[in-house]
Amino acid sequence: MIKTEEHDGIILVTIDRPPVNAVDHQSVLDLMQAFKRVKENERAKGLVLTGSGDCFCAGVDVRAFREYSPEAKREMILDITRMTHALLSLSIPVVAGVNGTAMGGGMVLALCADARISLNREQRYWGLPEARAGIPFPAGPMEIIQAELPAPLLRQLTLLCRTFTPQELSDAGVVDEMCRPKEIVRKSIETCQEMAALPAFGAVKDQLKAGLREKVGQWMAAGDDPLLQYIR
Repeated sequence: MIKTEEHDGIILVTIDRPPVNAVDHQSVLDLMQAFKRVKENERAKGLVLTGSGDCFCAGVDVRAFREYSPEAKREMILDITRMTHALLSLSIPVVAGVNGTAMGGGMVLALCADARISLNREQRYWGLPEARAGIPFPAGPMEIIQAELPAPLLRQLTLLCRTFTPQELSDAGVVDEMCRPKEIVRKSIETCQEMAALPAFGAVKDQLKAGLREKVGQWMAAGDDPLLQYIR
C-alpha cells in the first residue's frame, strides 16, 4: 500500500508494505501513479518519500517476483523504469526520509531524491545487492545509480555487494543529513520546505536533471530493457 498525505503543500508518500516495505508489481504501479498525481497537483510544493515502521524499502519483493509469469516479470521490469522516470520528472523538491533499510530498489528510490535524510545508526543498511539476489538492474535504475554514485562506491555496492552505514555514505556525499528516528519525517518535510522556498529551485533542478531524465525516458519510450534477456 502507498499512503499519501499533505503537510502545507508538501506531499508525504509512505511505502507501507510490512514487514520490510519490499515492493511487488502493484506497489510499483501505485508509486508511479502517486508521483504522477503529485506532478498534476498545482498545490504541491514538494514531495517527501519514506517508509512505514522502521524500514524505508528493501527493494523488490524477490519472492513475489519469482512467482510471476515471464510476461508479468517483463512488464514489472519496464514499469520500474517508468516509475523512476515519473519521480525524476518532478521539478519540485524531492526528499527521501530514509527511516531504515534501503536496499536494492529502495536505495535507487533514495538516489532519485534531491536530498537524503537518514537515520543516525551504525548498522549497514544501505546497499545494492542485486548480484547476490540474482536479479540484475532494470535499465532505468542502472542509469540512476551510475549518475548519482561515485565510481568506486558504485563498484563496491554492485560488484562486491557491500553494504554501508549512513555515516559512511554521508562521508561519501550520498547522505546529506542524519537524525533520530522520531525526527526523520519532520526533518525531511522541513528540508523540503526550505528547498521549495528557493526562487529558482525548479529551473536549476531541471537543468541538473535533464540528462538523466532523458536517458531514463529513452529506455521508457523504447519499451525495452537489456534485463529482459535474462527473464524466462
